[in-house]
Amino acid sequence: MKQLIHSLAVLTCLGIGASDVAAGAGARVVAGWTHSCALTTTGGVACWGSNAYGQLGDGTTATQSTPASVTGLGTGVEAIAAGFYHTCALTASGGVVCWGANSWGQIGDGTTTTRKTPTAVSGLSSGVAAITAGDYQTCALTTGGGVVCWGHNEQGELGDGTTSQRLTPTGVIGLSSGVAAIAGGESHTCALTTGGGVWCWGSDWYGQLGDGRSWVFAQPTPVAVIGLGTGVAAITAGGQNTCAMTTAGGVRCWGWNAYGQLGIGSTEDWRTPKTVSGLESGVAAVATGWRHTCAVTTQGSARCWGWNAYGQLGDGTVTERWTPTPVSGLENGVALTAAGVYHTCAVTTSGSVVCWGRNSQGQLGDGTTAERWTPAAVIGFEGRRSAAADFTGDLKSDILWRHATRGEVWLWPMDGAVRTTETRVGTVADADWEIRGLGDQSGDGKADVLWRHKTTGMIYFWPMNGSTRLAETYVATVDPAYDIVGTGDYNGDGKSDILWRHLTNGEVWIWLMNGATPLSEVYVDTVAPVYVIKGVGDLDRDGKADLVWHHATTGAVWVWLMNGTTRRSETWVATVPDVGYQIVGVADHTADGKADILWHHATRGEVWLWPMDGTTRLSETKVGTVPDTGYRIVGNGDYNGDGKADLLWHHATRGEVWVWLMNGAKMLSETKVATVPDVGYQIVKVK
Repeated sequence: MKQLIHSLAVLTCLGIGASDVAAGAGARVVAGWTHSCALTTTGGVACWGSNAYGQLGDGTTATQSTPASVTGLGTGVEAIAAGFYHTCALTASGGVVCWGANSWGQIGDGTTTTRKTPTAVSGLSSGVAAITAGDYQTCALTTGGGVVCWGHNEQGELGDGTTSQRLTPTGVIGLSSGVAAIAGGESHTCALTTGGGVWCWGSDWYGQLGDGRSWVFAQPTPVAVIGLGTGVAAITAGGQNTCAMTTAGGVRCWGWNAYGQLGIGSTEDWRTPKTVSGLESGVAAVATGWRHTCAVTTQGSARCWGWNAYGQLGDGTVTERWTPTPVSGLENGVALTAAGVYHTCAVTTSGSVVCWGRNSQGQLGDGTTAERWTPAAVIGFEGRRSAAADFTGDLKSDILWRHATRGEVWLWPMDGAVRTTETRVGTVADADWEIRGLGDQSGDGKADVLWRHKTTGMIYFWPMNGSTRLAETYVATVDPAYDIVGTGDYNGDGKSDILWRHLTNGEVWIWLMNGATPLSEVYVDTVAPVYVIKGVGDLDRDGKADLVWHHATTGAVWVWLMNGTTRRSETWVATVPDVGYQIVGVADHTADGKADILWHHATRGEVWLWPMDGTTRLSETKVGTVPDTGYRIVGNGDYNGDGKADLLWHHATRGEVWVWLMNGAKMLSETKVATVPDVGYQIVKVK
C-alpha cells in the first residue's frame, strides 16, 4: 500500500538536510547530502539514497533508489532530521534516536561507532520537543525551551564555549530556556527565541551568524543576529548561509552568496539579514540547502534560487538563479520543501513527496539514478489518492445513481461487492442538467459532484460529505459547444480539475480548480475531433493526470503526459484496427501508481487489460468474455480498497449490478450486488 506523509501542526525549523519550516499543518521530508527520508502517516520513517554509513537505517549499507523502512521505526515518530551522513528521529515519547555516520559523535551515544539502525541518544529518552542536524553535529530542543548539541565542534557549532568534540548532548551556553526552534547548518547553528529573536553560533567565515562580522573561524557561544531581535516566525540554516521567515511572511537571508543563494539579485555576501527579492511577504515556509534556497508561498507555490548545476532549483534548467524562480509543476498545492546539497524535495498538500536535482545515489526516490531538472514522484509516497467516486473517504469507490426522467440522485456506499446502504442525495428534475464530474474538487479526500446544463452551459458544484450535499455553488457559464470531457488532478494539488474539448474544432482546454473556483483556464492544443479523449489518469506516477486518446476510425491510441496544463509529450502507443474494441477505463489495476487501459469489445464482450508504464504498453491480457452485450462496464474504481481497480457492471435492460474484484488482469471474484428493475436509474459514469 502507498505510504502517506504524516500531518504535523507544529512549526519546526531545521537546517541543511533537516526538516524545514512549515507554517501550519504539513508533512515531513528531509534531505541530506545524498539521501532523503520521510515520515509516514503511521508515524514511521522511510529513507532512500546513499547508505554507505547506514544513514538509511535499514541495517545495511546498500544504496536504495526507492524508500526503505527504517528498522524499528514503523510507528511512534514525530519528527526527523538528516545531516550529511546521519539521520535522527524524535519519538512520540520525546526521545531521540540517531543512525549513520558517527566519526564525530553525531549519533550522541557516547561512541564514534557507525550505527546502521536507530540508536538511543544518551540522556535524551524523553523531554525533547524538536531536533535538527547539521553536517556533522546534531541538536535538540527540550520541552523546557533549552538547547543541547553534540558531535563535531571544531568551529564552535555546539555552542558550549569550546571547540571540543562531544559524544553526548551538552548544553548551549545561555540557552537553557526561552527557545522556540533550532536550525543546524554546515558548521553553524541557530536558535529562534520565544520572543521572536534569532541567535547563532559556530563558523562565521562568510557572515552566516548575521552579527556583522566575517572571517571568524569559530564562535563557540551564541551571538544575536543584527536586526532580528523580534518579529521572526521561523529559521533555517544552510551550507554557510542562514534565512529567517518573519511574522509578516517575508524572507531575509545572510551569509555566503557566491551562487546567489541569498536571493538578493547578486552574488555579494551579506553579514546581516537582507530581504529576498520579491519575498517581502506572502511566504509560508523556507528551506536552505548547501548552495541553494527554496520557499513556499501562502498560495502553495514553490520557488527556489541559487546554485543549479544539477537542476536542484526544479525549473527545468541548470541555470544559476539569483532571485526566486518558480519550480516547474509546483505552482500550487505545496506544503513545504527540504533542500539538501545537490537535490531538493517537496511535500504537497495531498501528502505526496516529489524530489528533483542530482540522483547519483537514488536520493530522489524515483527508482532510478537519472538526474531530474523538474519534480519527480517518490515511489510509495504518491500521497492521498482517493479511489474514483469515493464519497465517504474510505478509499473505496462508491456508486452514484441518477434517474433519467425523474432526476433523483442516490448514493450506494460500497465495501467491496457489498452495498453498505442506499441514500437519496437529492433531485434535479430538469434532465438537461447532467453530472459531468465525480472528482475530489475540494481536496478533502471525498468525491464531489460537478453539474453542467447541456443547453445553457451553466456549471454548478456540489461539495459532498458522503451522501450529504454541503453546498451548491455556481461556477461559470460556458458556450455549450465546449464539452467537459474529463476531470482529474492535473497539477498534483489533490484537487480535481476540469478538461474541456470543443465539439467541432477540437480545442482542448484545462481549468485548474480549487473547489468551485477556477484558478486558471488554459488552452492546451487543438486536435481533430476524430481523436477522442477516452480517459484521464496518472500513467507515469508523477501525481498528475494524463490523457488517453483513441482514433474513432483507425483505432490508434495516443498518450499525452501532462504537467499541469502543459503537455510534456505525445506518444503513439499502438493501433487496434477493430474499432469494436473501446477503451472503457483508465485506472491503476496493478497498484504500481500508474494508470492502465481497460478495453471492452462492443459486440463480442471480450475484456482486455493493457498494463502501462507511462506511454509504454507492458503487456496485453485477456481478462474474460461476457457474451451478453446487455452488460456494460460502467465503473473502473477500487471497490475493496486494495489499491487495484475493479470492474462495475450494469445490465442495460435487467438492471442487474455486478462487481468483479480484480488483481491486475485476474478476476478474483464476480458478485451480484443488487438488481434495480427500473432501468430509468442509471449509474453515473464519467471520465
